[in-house]
Amino acid sequence: MKPKRAAAYVRVSSFDQNTEAQETVLREYVQCRGWTLHKICRDEGISGTKASRPALDELLRDCRRKAFDVVVVWKFDRFARSLTTLVSGLELCRALGIDFVSVTEAVDTSLPMGELMFQIIGAISQFERSLIAERVRSGLVNARAKGKVLGRPPLRRLSRNETTALRGERVQGKLPFRTLATKFGVSVWCAHKCSEKSDETNLDRTNGGLKLEKQKILIVDHNPDLRLAMEIRLAANHYDTVQASDGYSAISVAQKEHPNLIILDLGLPGGDGFAVLKQLQDSDALSSIPVIVLTGRDPQSNQQKALQAGATAFFQKPADNNELLDAIRATLQATLPGTAPPS
Repeated sequence: MKPKRAAAYVRVSSFDQNTEAQETVLREYVQCRGWTLHKICRDEGISGTKASRPALDELLRDCRRKAFDVVVVWKFDRFARSLTTLVSGLELCRALGIDFVSVTEAVDTSLPMGELMFQIIGAISQFERSLIAERVRSGLVNARAKGKVLGRPPLRRLSRNETTALRGERVQGKLPFRTLATKFGVSVWCAHKCSEKSDETNLDRTNGGLKLEKQKILIVDHNPDLRLAMEIRLAANHYDTVQASDGYSAISVAQKEHPNLIILDLGLPGGDGFAVLKQLQDSDALSSIPVIVLTGRDPQSNQQKALQAGATAFFQKPADNNELLDAIRATLQATLPGTAPPS
């Protein structure tokens, strides 16, 4: 049996300190366990409150590539001082089948006691997220009750003549929506809606100047913090959401809720995103649901594969919020009867 490959992560908050003491302890621990030290990731002069750090980001990228079997840290606070960041990292390792060890705190997720500790930390984090979500939803309800319009306001209002001119340039000149949006000083979504032939389009401040019926979006991602952030962002833009955390539940929720759109991560426990795409395409009831891929995986090796598997768009995390919302709006509009997909 091959020895486990271990990656060590060390961090100090100032350049006056050094990581030698941590590295010595971790090297000795890895040697005692009979593992192979794959690499040491060092962050120097960086606070543990920051979720994004050069060496930590490198470590997480290697996690996704399955470059090693176990992550070893001196203490939890070297990895993260934020409970949210800590649990997110632990959940990523767990989803990928990578063990996590805190040497001085004797926590090893490959052992029953370490698994218990992980469950306790996860429960506390879930409770914290539930409280945050409850407060945010309460704030949204209160804001709407006071008549406040949520979501981005329109860049500008088009007159009837401008709307007619925009439609004419779209039909006759076949100009892309992004070009029209730049020319008329509106969002891509507004340009798409105004190009419709129907005279029943009702402009107001909702969704970039247009009033729409609420549509349902399924968010599929293993990271609960990302799902919550996406839910809040979409709710502010008048979309209903449902969620799934893995490949199995994604199909189950899609069959039950039949959403108008699915936002899908590729790195999922219980069947990765490509397996979910295949099941969607193979299902007569679900194959018509458009899918936007939002993933941390490398686009060079995954974008074309995802589009060929049936995805309508591909975004790498962290995606630009405005570009993602424009893609969501255009994709949903393209599914309406008698509407062509946006250029």
